[in-house]
Amino acid sequence: MFDEILSKSIDNLLKHVNTCEVVQNCMQIREVREAAMNYYRGDRVRILGKPEWGPGLIQERNKNGKVRVVFTQAGEKTLSLDHAKLMKVVLRDPQWLAERAKMFWQRH
Repeated sequence: MFDEILSKSIDNLLKHVNTCEVVQNCMQIREVREAAMNYYRGDRVRILGKPEWGPGLIQERNKNGKVRVVFTQAGEKTLSLDHAKLMKVVLRDPQWLAERAKMFWQRH
């Protein structure tokens, strides 16, 4: 009888430990996701599902889950981050890179 109680206790403890690990992993994923969801003035973005809008530039950072963006083809839009799927654009277009490189080398 003691062995059965001990066995059940160990099983319950293991379930609790596994649950804690899952909760901790979920919290870490949520923190990473929330960090990725921060948009700041000057960030370049694209909106998934609307490629015809072209690239956009964040004009105003998050306020109440909304962000204001100026798109090259669609103009200024205020988007809810709950609905709009924005993707940060890290790489710049080749023309912009060429201009920046030229400016840099002229100074040095």
